[in-house]
Amino acid sequence: MSEASNRTRFKPGQSGNPTGRPKGALGFAAIVKKLLHGKITITENGRRKKISRAEALAHSIIKKAFSGDMKALAFLANFQERHDPPDHPSEKVPVVEEDLKIIAGFLKRMGGEGGKQ
Repeated sequence: MSEASNRTRFKPGQSGNPTGRPKGALGFAAIVKKLLHGKITITENGRRKKISRAEALAHSIIKKAFSGDMKALAFLANFQERHDPPDHPSEKVPVVEEDLKIIAGFLKRMGGEGGKQ
């Protein structure tokens, strides 16, 4: 752009978009919300079923987490912590030796550091 066009581009007090966003135009968040509430057809246990896209997404993330996808598991843990806090946050559940063995076995199967203590 030339120096002259920069000096005269907008007059003081004049908007660069005087008409603004058209009425009824959806923002990105509204579009995502609308799409997630839309229905899709899935086949579950040999039967066709209509569910929301949001529910299908949740099924997919949970399935990945149970198949060992650590990012999906971390996402679910974080989501659960933020949206479904424990009834008594001050109560701590003790971790017993059996729990540690289960976790170590899982990490070992996933190729992690579970076998080393």
